[in-house]
Amino acid sequence: MERYFKKDILSSVGYMICVPISCFASVLFALSIQPVIDSILSMNTATFQKSALAFAFWGLVDIGLLLLIELLTLRLLKNINIALKDDLCSSVLRMSYQEYVAKNSDALSILINDTEMISSCYFSSLLSLYRILWSFFFSIVTAIRLSPLITIVVLLVGVISVWIPRLMGGKIDALQLALSGQKESYNKTVKDMLDGIATIKTSRSEPFFAKRHHRSNLRTENLDYTVNCKLYLATWFSGLCSSVAYIATLILGGLLALRGHMTAGLGSAFRS
Repeated sequence: MERYFKKDILSSVGYMICVPISCFASVLFALSIQPVIDSILSMNTATFQKSALAFAFWGLVDIGLLLLIELLTLRLLKNINIALKDDLCSSVLRMSYQEYVAKNSDALSILINDTEMISSCYFSSLLSLYRILWSFFFSIVTAIRLSPLITIVVLLVGVISVWIPRLMGGKIDALQLALSGQKESYNKTVKDMLDGIATIKTSRSEPFFAKRHHRSNLRTENLDYTVNCKLYLATWFSGLCSSVAYIATLILGGLLALRGHMTAGLGSAFRS
């Protein structure tokens, strides 16, 4: 698959270079808030002016690099899609007539649907993973230098926030599979009832089929309710962990600032 990135080598190299620079600039932008806050607290106008300019500069650099990376990403995906579709089209044209007749519907699905899936699920995810790894690297290195204690606490909360939803994921998948089967059963119940409405009317069995529909409807909605609750619980737990990490950072940063191990501005930069 790497040959598709080589189709636009300039954008690929530009992306690989700009991403780490952007991640580093984001860290510097977060850290530049420290002297701004410290100068405000100390009422130092001269220092505030210099730190405010640095803060604004790194903010503009950060947002400018993010724009450049997004444009490079879109250009890369565009050229990858072109090359991928051209290759798939060529493979279809190389088929014998008998192969084409046998795989006609598959070929159409591959050219229209599968290329989009490959682009979003593989190439786009690969580009995102590259950015995440660099961002994680710079963030961890910076956090450890600022405060190993806060870094350990945040990492522990982060591991828990990923581990618990993954444990719940297996149960949720099983429930969603059961819900899918139950919805098929409900649809079949409704279809059979409506297809046989003349027989139901003739035999005056409306109460029986109403109860049958109610039982199937009740099972479907109860299962749907359970799945939605589980999904929300997993999302809520992730949000809870984010809040816990923020609160822990604020409290630990405040304690360290009170003991003289860091300034209030540095604590704010850490949360950023």
